[in-house]
Amino acid sequence: MWDYEILGVWLKDNDLEPEVFPKPLIAKIPMKIPFISGESWWNQKELIKSIYTQQFIIDHEKFRNTNWFKYKISRNPKDFIARYSSSIMSSADLGKKEEEIEKLGLEFFRECIVREELERALVFAGKYFKKQRSLEVCVSLCNKLNLGTIAEKINEILSVSDFSK
Repeated sequence: MWDYEILGVWLKDNDLEPEVFPKPLIAKIPMKIPFISGESWWNQKELIKSIYTQQFIIDHEKFRNTNWFKYKISRNPKDFIARYSSSIMSSADLGKKEEEIEKLGLEFFRECIVREELERALVFAGKYFKKQRSLEVCVSLCNKLNLGTIAEKINEILSVSDFSK
């Protein structure tokens, strides 16, 4: 949720516009805006776009970590090439980022289920999720929503695939 305050001029009962010379009363109205409302297709599209963008960044950081991390440790900070390896994410930070992306993926899966786009949810679960724990959460969500056939298909994906925990 994002917290905002809307500022506006408080008009008197019969006024059509605020008074010019006396200082008009200003009202602050607190307002909360949800990050993902699930109300429109646009939100779902933006969510999948952010998932794939962040996944691309993570893949690039993994490449940098495997190829350049050894130079980060041995390079002198005054070296002009040190800036290439100074911003490399550690393995722990990469793991945290991957967990955040998995959470976004679970949110997308939940939205597909809520919108009754079951085929799309299954395709997404089969192609995207890289951790067994995420698919187990999908199965429990489907069981809670009385979608036994979807839960069985995801269990088939779990039994066939080899996932890293």
